[in-house]
Amino acid sequence: MPLLNPPPIVCTVFVGTLNRLELLKACLEQLFLLREFPVEIIVSDAGSEDGTLAFLKKLKHPQLFVIAHGRKIGQAQSINQVLKRARGEYFCWLSDDNLLLPGALEKACRILRRNSSIGMVGLKVRDVEGPFKEEAYIGGISPAGVLNVNQGVVRTAIARKVGGFCTRLKDYGIDPDFTTKVLLKGKKVVMTKDVQILHFRDWGGSLRMQSLSEIQKDYLKIYSRRYRDWE
Repeated sequence: MPLLNPPPIVCTVFVGTLNRLELLKACLEQLFLLREFPVEIIVSDAGSEDGTLAFLKKLKHPQLFVIAHGRKIGQAQSINQVLKRARGEYFCWLSDDNLLLPGALEKACRILRRNSSIGMVGLKVRDVEGPFKEEAYIGGISPAGVLNVNQGVVRTAIARKVGGFCTRLKDYGIDPDFTTKVLLKGKKVVMTKDVQILHFRDWGGSLRMQSLSEIQKDYLKIYSRRYRDWE
């Protein structure tokens, strides 16, 4: 029997996925452990052909909602679509290759609740595969000169006020751009002291690294033009 007065949703969690069913299973399994912490989990699928949608349909989890795009529309646009319908006071964005460590989401929400001057909390991420797996964590200050929040928790109201993530950047470069927009609204952006997410990234070798390097150059050009008045 459903609760007559269910607790308000504390946090909306976005998870983007494409053809990585096994990683998605691990990501969701960790999120489903948040039984004492009211969340809604919205999975955005970009056209998976590996049984992802069939798996999600079978779950029938009360906290889980699925948006099936059927094609790639870019990370920024898919996040923004979920942000519009988010019911949580706070908004967290993840990828299917992220494994949220126990207590991470609660910690970020507590930080936001205790300090109204903070608009966003970055969840410190560590790669478990690829060229940076020996590093303590990835991210930190981006080449643009601001904190690069790969994954984090933001006040939903602030995220909407700044217009969400930049669809022109689509995927890479959306993180420092979003940080800048939150800062320009007069809110602080902080990072957790400890690693809160394990990242099972598929690097795809040296060609992939070279491609990402070129993409980063493009995003820095867009970023510098957009914020040259605040440099």
